[in-house]
Amino acid sequence: MKTFDKKIVMPAGGVKMLMQACSVGQAAVYNALSYKSNSEQAKRIRSRAIAEFGGKRINKSVEAVL
Repeated sequence: MKTFDKKIVMPAGGVKMLMQACSVGQAAVYNALSYKSNSEQAKRIRSRAIAEFGGKRINKSVEAVL
């Protein structure tokens, strides 16, 4: 059974610029972009990633193990 996980991918250098723009660390950005965090800060990071830094939302296919 396949499921889909959301993720935002960034162009080269985008994560570093996003870290500086949002004044957060690398872990906060990666957790937000992989939807492991859903706080208000994570929502702002995802929004800015797409709107200002060229991030693209994708659905990655994951094989579910039962």
